[in-house]
Amino acid sequence: MKNNLINKAYLSAFPLLIVLCAIFAPSVCADEMVRCERKVKCTLQINQKEDGIWALLSFENLSACDIDLLKDKLMLDGKVPHSLFQVRFGNSRKKVHYTGKIVEKYMPEINDRSDYYTLKRHQEIVTKVNLSKYFDLTKAGNYRVYYESYNPEPLLELSMQGGVVKPGEKGHEITVKSNEVKFKVKNTQRAITRGST
Repeated sequence: MKNNLINKAYLSAFPLLIVLCAIFAPSVCADEMVRCERKVKCTLQINQKEDGIWALLSFENLSACDIDLLKDKLMLDGKVPHSLFQVRFGNSRKKVHYTGKIVEKYMPEINDRSDYYTLKRHQEIVTKVNLSKYFDLTKAGNYRVYYESYNPEPLLELSMQGGVVKPGEKGHEITVKSNEVKFKVKNTQRAITRGST
């Protein structure tokens, strides 16, 4: 019981501690940010409209610190630059073909946050995309879909570790994965949501 109270007190005071250590001990602060457990809850819903099958995604930061996520993987502009959705037809393990434009992957520059969106602690954002524009969903039948992305954190120079933390290293990449949703496409290409898991 006592340990739980201590943990809750630490989590509530975490943002203030980060600000103070950033001013008085930046190297210690950088180390603390690395240790902060980052967790994003992603919830997917499928909606059928006259103009296509829409995916509604919510991203919620469950961490005690801010999280930097790549903007293109949040799809804030309504575009799907990569095959971020895993879409399958029926019980098949074969993925439904991604018909969108493939954008070449890149490695972020040191201290370059222009490609990142900062999701504040406990903040939630919602985005929506028309899956019909990026996947071949014209075949009548049952489909399954979920969202998954890998976000390397911005490169930071950490003086305490005497080097640079590179993206993709263990502990410095945030995986965001949603629930799976099943839906049905009829001959009229209208989708009926069957539920989510």
